Amino acid sequence: IVSSTAVSIAVGNIAKNNPEQGGNALQASLLASSIMYIRILILIWIINPAIVPYIWWKMLVLTAIGISLSFGSKSQNVSSGLHSVSTIQNPFEMKPAILFAILFVALSVITTLVKQFFGSGGLLTLSAVVGVTDIDPFILSLIRNHQPVELITISAIIISMMSNTVIKAVYFASLAKEMKKQTYIRYAVWA
Repeated sequence: IVSSTAVSIAVGNIAKNNPEQGGNALQASLLASSIMYIRILILIWIINPAIVPYIWWKMLVLTAIGISLSFGSKSQNVSSGLHSVSTIQNPFEMKPAILFAILFVALSVITTLVKQFFGSGGLLTLSAVVGVTDIDPFILSLIRNHQPVELITISAIIISMMSNTVIKAVYFASLAKEMKKQTYIRYAVWA
């Protein structure tokens, strides 16, 4: 339930330092990325439940695909010295909370400006670009309004999540070089 991007980078570092753990690390990255879809669906349901009927089945399908792709990626030879994932931070620390608030406000303003000046095409482009960072503030800025549901909002949510999923593959593969081929194949099938 923590940041799946942070998990992918953390387990990528584990695979980099312990290549025998590469399969387990890839499995952890895929599972964390899969849970992201459920986590965001719950956020949408809490903040703007009117969107849920348009998006719930897409989120469940993407979750199922990610979970199924994680099967078979587990390491065969597991050493007894497992390393902990130390880069995952407490979500209640002040620094990440302040950064999240700043990102939320900035992305709210940027999203409004992009929609106003560049229309739907600009919003979809922004959603793809935002995927390289934490997408929660962007998605929250999209769903916070209780206006009638627009299909462009649904598309922007899905594009930002898929962009984020693809960038996690890049992050993981750049760290776990021995798992690069498996990583790109599994994430490409998912995308």
